[in-house]
Amino acid sequence: MFKKFKTMKWIILFLSVSAGVMLFSGCPETLPPVAGSVSLSLSLSGNAGGEPYVKQVSFSADTSTVEVAVNSALSSVTVELTSELSGASLSVSGQALTSSSSINIDLPYGTTTVAVVVTPDEGDAVSYTLKITRPEPVYSDNADLTAMELSVGYLDPEFASSVISYETSVPDDTESITVTAALSDSAASMSVNGSAAVSGDESGPIALVTGSNIISVKVTAEDGETVKTYTVDVERRAEADAVAPVLSLLGEDPMTVAYEGVFTDPGATAVDNADGTWTVYSADEVDTSVAGDYVLNYDAADLDGNAAVTVTRTVTVLEPPELSTLYLYTGHPSVLGYGRIEVTASLFGLYTQDDVTVFEAAVVEYDNDANYFIAEYGAGAYQRHFWTEDSTDVYTVISYDPVSDISTSRTNTDIQVTETWYADTDKTVPRLILQGDNPFELTGGESFDDPGVLVKDWGITSDTYVYASDLDGLEPESASEGEYTLTYSYTDADGNTAAEVTRTVTVVDDPIELPDLYFYYPGSGYMMHDMTGADYESIMNDSTPVGSGTFLEWDNDLNDSVAYSDYTGLFYRITWTEPSVGILELSESAGYENIEDARTAAVDDLVLDCYTSAGIVPPVLVLNGSDEVALNVGDSFSDPGAAVYDWGEPDDAVTASDYGGLNTSLAVSGTYTLTYTKSDTDGNSAAPVYRTVIVGSGTAEIIIQ
Repeated sequence: MFKKFKTMKWIILFLSVSAGVMLFSGCPETLPPVAGSVSLSLSLSGNAGGEPYVKQVSFSADTSTVEVAVNSALSSVTVELTSELSGASLSVSGQALTSSSSINIDLPYGTTTVAVVVTPDEGDAVSYTLKITRPEPVYSDNADLTAMELSVGYLDPEFASSVISYETSVPDDTESITVTAALSDSAASMSVNGSAAVSGDESGPIALVTGSNIISVKVTAEDGETVKTYTVDVERRAEADAVAPVLSLLGEDPMTVAYEGVFTDPGATAVDNADGTWTVYSADEVDTSVAGDYVLNYDAADLDGNAAVTVTRTVTVLEPPELSTLYLYTGHPSVLGYGRIEVTASLFGLYTQDDVTVFEAAVVEYDNDANYFIAEYGAGAYQRHFWTEDSTDVYTVISYDPVSDISTSRTNTDIQVTETWYADTDKTVPRLILQGDNPFELTGGESFDDPGVLVKDWGITSDTYVYASDLDGLEPESASEGEYTLTYSYTDADGNTAAEVTRTVTVVDDPIELPDLYFYYPGSGYMMHDMTGADYESIMNDSTPVGSGTFLEWDNDLNDSVAYSDYTGLFYRITWTEPSVGILELSESAGYENIEDARTAAVDDLVLDCYTSAGIVPPVLVLNGSDEVALNVGDSFSDPGAAVYDWGEPDDAVTASDYGGLNTSLAVSGTYTLTYTKSDTDGNSAAPVYRTVIVGSGTAEIIIQ
């Protein structure tokens, strides 16, 4: 169907496939695989170093090339057909493939490109490409040992993977010795004195002569290049040793462990003049499920059979705890109210009323006689809790500051918090938490809406509020000047009474005196502050609200205030003077994030002339264009006019009606001052504004009404 054009690098190729879809693409002199509309699915399978590998790949009109990355251990794959291919034949890598056959493809390192061709009974073949990438293997360079032991003697120093040189001393009658070593990487290999050895298995016997004997353990990493050699200098003594080793306890003596806690023997150190130093442990056991004292015996003998003097350690398993389930009011952010405490031999936990875990800590020491337990909050944070029983089932618990070790915790006297814990829910005392401000300030005549107190008690799981039971004479609907103390009290269903809380309400006879204010805001036009008590709303001339806020502090005697803007979220200081009746000059500070800074701020950020009545608001004129215009003699002049802003009036403009000799069609040399004025329907006159027109020399004044 296709003809090769040797004189052209690219041709336009049209391919019609079995579904009748017409495709076209640019192609080089040798045709690449072309995707048709035949869908095809293949299965790839194999074995990658003992791990099965299975992968499904699919081709379609939209997917003519599939790329697959495999493990470096996969050296070949088996290809099978997994989709129906009615009325067509399939070849993979030049081999025919059917639903009942398979093809094996070897995978050298790198990318193997596999040609997949579908040939319909009628029409042209459709080609796909499968690319399988097998990376070069990466071999480990780990040549470490994790352990090494001798059949006789003790390594000096103790074994560590990073240490390669050791020595030991053995009795004079030791004729041979074996080495047992463990590889860090199972793919590495090792030898002992040149003989192959198996990780974890004992080597063959190595003959010893009197004096020094060097034993080498050579480890070769998987990469075949990295080698690490460990050596042991075994000194075979010339004569028997008669000096016994000496034992020293490691850790504390006596030791205590919590009831049903975990005891770990710290052991003892044996030091011998000939055999060196090693650690021994007691064969005696400590049963932490039975309280009492346990004596641990530590014994050791050197390689010549000389026995050390036995040393002992006393371990006391403490009595089981007496405290169990308790209830307390806590300020923990996950509770903020009453929670449940569990104290057991091994666990100290805090939980909410609905059984949500707040925290859990391990109890590592408990002493009922001394009324304390120590909990470990994570690694290295120990906190002692001490209690006294004030009355039946009511405890005062002191929690001391956490410290980094248990010994210091036993004697630490720095108190973190003191709390009351209750053994029964019907003894928990309610807590009252004030809502809203305290003190609370009102302006005379304002109504008082009591924010109340929040009640916290065992059994109360949703927000519950109570309100002042004693208003101290305050009339909520119309407060009179004075100071009032409101008292809140509460008793729960079990008869437990909360400690009373109070709120001070101060009523000041100093109402805000500012009325509604009208002012021109530069760049925006006329707006007003609609004042309602301490609140205000800013409204544009066209009735559009543009902001709101509240006057928080007010002093009529000093003409000083602090306001909060809802629009900016900032605090402002505002002062004013009254130069004439109905006219106020307001000075405003910059905005601050807290009220303290605003109280003392300089009021030089903005100065506005405000009017207390709409009827006395004067228009404001704002020149359109520049206030100075330069013309050449003979130029025409078109007056851009001045914009007019006035409260209650639509935005307007004024232009010149009398130019006083200035010919606007043909300018004559001279300097002309144009004065713009405006009076509104209430007779209020705007402050005039001026524009200078310069055409050569000379002056003339034009007043525009």
